[in-house]
Amino acid sequence: MPTYPVRRIPSAWHADATAALHAAMRRDHDAARAAVQAIAARDPEDLPDVLLAWCDTLLSARGLRDYGAEPFALDFGNLTTLQVQHADEVPPAVAWAGRLIAARAADDQATFEALIVAAVDGEGDAWGQCVMTTLNVVALNLIVEATRRGRTRRES
Repeated sequence: MPTYPVRRIPSAWHADATAALHAAMRRDHDAARAAVQAIAARDPEDLPDVLLAWCDTLLSARGLRDYGAEPFALDFGNLTTLQVQHADEVPPAVAWAGRLIAARAADDQATFEALIVAAVDGEGDAWGQCVMTTLNVVALNLIVEATRRGRTRRES
């Protein structure tokens, strides 16, 4: 299991983080944004913990149990062409989300935290874009994982 925990007990943000993820999986971007904004309005310092929780949700769904011990690859699928892309072929916020998830999978706290700091210190709404993009990357990967598992169960 990972060696670094969330900053505090998630009760203050857990419901909104869950609502945001479920809304993103339904492609209800307005509801997802509203839930994230509620977290940020209550305490913006909670957002890194929320990102950590979303990463852990995805990694758990993908079957990763021993963080840092197994290689982990996140595919960047182009929803228009259905082709897999490399990190340098996707928008910067998508690449950032992929690096954040990979850092969590590698149990690399230093990289995870450096990515957070870089996004927070970025220009304009870089932080907000990174948070929302990570939410959408996690949601899309969870949909793909659920579809793959459903297909596997039906084929068995």
